[in-house]
Amino acid sequence: MPRKYVIGMGSMLDWALSAWAELAPELELRKIVLSQDKSHAFDLSELQALQSEDGTAFVAMGHQFLNYRRFELMGMLKAMGFKMPPLVCCGAVVAASARVGENSFIGSGALVGVDADIGFNCVVGAGANIGASTKIGNSAWLAPGVLVGATSSIGAHTIVGMGVLVRDGVQIGKQCVLEKHGPVATDVVAKTFHLASFADPVVIFGS
Repeated sequence: MPRKYVIGMGSMLDWALSAWAELAPELELRKIVLSQDKSHAFDLSELQALQSEDGTAFVAMGHQFLNYRRFELMGMLKAMGFKMPPLVCCGAVVAASARVGENSFIGSGALVGVDADIGFNCVVGAGANIGASTKIGNSAWLAPGVLVGATSSIGAHTIVGMGVLVRDGVQIGKQCVLEKHGPVATDVVAKTFHLASFADPVVIFGS
C-alpha cells in the first residue's frame, strides 16, 4: 500500500490528513506532528528516521513567517528524496491547462482558471477563485474565499487574507501581506503590508 507522510502542526495538519483520506483512500497515511522551541527551531528527530522510498510527503502548517517555515520543511524533505505532489481537494475545480506545483494545497470548492500557474508550496483556500492566466508565486498563501482576477499575479511568499479581491491584471509583489477587506485595483510593490490595524500601508525598503 502506498504510504503518505503528512507532516506539520496545528489545524492545517488535521485538515490535510482529512483531505488526503478523502482524495486517495488507498493511501496509508502517517501523521507526524512537529514541535518548535522558543526560538522557533523545529524538532526534526522523527523526520530524520524517515525513508523516502517508503512513499511521498506533504507539509501542512500555517503561514508562519510569510510561509518561509513551511518552505523550509519542504526543502528538507526534498533533500531527503521525497516526492511531494500537490493536494487538490475533492470539490476543487482546476482547469486542465492550469499548473499546480509541488506541495501546494487547493481547498475544496476552489476554482482555478485556464492557463493559471500556481507555484510550489502554495495554499489556495477553500472557495477561492483564481482567474485565467493568473500566476501565483511560490509559497504564496491565499485565504478561503479570496478572488484573484484574470491575468493578475501574486508574488512569492505573499499572504492574501479573507475578503480580499484582486482585480484583473493587478500585479502584487513578493513578500506582501494584504489583510484589508475589499478590492485591490492597483499594483502593489514588494514588501507592502496592508494591515487591518493600520490606516495606511507599510512598505519595507531595502534588502
